[in-house]
Amino acid sequence: NAAEMMAQKASHRLAELGVITNRYSLALFLPVTILLGVYGPQLLAVWISPQFGANCAPVLLALLPGVTIALAGQNNSISILYGMGRHQRYARALVAEAILTLGGIALVVKPFGIVGVAWVVSSMMLLNRGLFTAWLLSREVGINYFRFLGAVYQPLLMAAPVVALLYALRFTILPGRNWPQLILAGIIAVTCYVPVAVMTLRPDHRALLAAKIRERLFRSAS
Repeated sequence: NAAEMMAQKASHRLAELGVITNRYSLALFLPVTILLGVYGPQLLAVWISPQFGANCAPVLLALLPGVTIALAGQNNSISILYGMGRHQRYARALVAEAILTLGGIALVVKPFGIVGVAWVVSSMMLLNRGLFTAWLLSREVGINYFRFLGAVYQPLLMAAPVVALLYALRFTILPGRNWPQLILAGIIAVTCYVPVAVMTLRPDHRALLAAKIRERLFRSAS
């Protein structure tokens, strides 16, 4: 799609493609981030062992921001840059990211251990593949950088009430000490998050989704 739009010199469509694909990708990924961010330590403790959960939870929480913002939030930007044939700066930035990451790891591994390494990896990922890649794409398609970031990362702000609710549940009636509690917390999170995710869709896409759901329900009833 990006290559076709580039050939047609349709920069406005490329900008829209970058916003929509990244925002929808992030919106689809956010339930995983929310659950792991709030109940990650409890999940590891119940699934494997309390000691494993206590030791590995800080690594998980350190990697979540980079994976969510960079991979879920901007991976489509990389694909679009490749489709446009404008990926040269991104390739050089990857080399720089690798060098800086190795240097950062060498500095933090001894005093901070694997948790420090995880924060270095996540931070470099966020800066390069999250923020710098977004700048590259916004520059190529002619859209304001901060407007692009705001449009793509809109689901983060809209999901904040769901995160607050889960934290309230974790510290009160659903501490996540067993599988039933974790499963119930997941059901509550998804139930509360779905309306939020639908609001991130473009109006015509919401109408299309509603039509698809009605069609499926009609077929099931028939």
